[in-house]
Amino acid sequence: MGTQNIIRRPWRKVLVDPTIRSKPGVSRRHLPLFQWSNPSVKDHLALFTHGVVGNWTVPRTTGRDYFDQLTAEVREEREDSRGRIKIVWVQKRRDNHYIDCELMIDVAAIITGLVKVAAGAGAQQQDTA
Repeated sequence: MGTQNIIRRPWRKVLVDPTIRSKPGVSRRHLPLFQWSNPSVKDHLALFTHGVVGNWTVPRTTGRDYFDQLTAEVREEREDSRGRIKIVWVQKRRDNHYIDCELMIDVAAIITGLVKVAAGAGAQQQDTA
């Protein structure tokens, strides 16, 4: 798994109007909505947890359930009907809530600049969440 599979910015910011109908005299404010590429962030988190980029640690008292859920999805390469290699994340165990939490933490850290992502070519994006 190389760093060339990480996109420079795996998120985008759009503004959302929280008011459904604007009332007279009410100022309109917009809320930021961050949309991110789930496979790209999973690639970044995998690099992070394997020590390829950054310094990822967990407390010694972390339970087995956490690690089971964090490893509930695996990255696989599959060949399509045209012979092209596609990268997909396959869910191996039903409970994967902690990986979702780690992904949201990773995205927040990237957006705020706490964690830097590799400046490589774009990753294959199968879906967004």
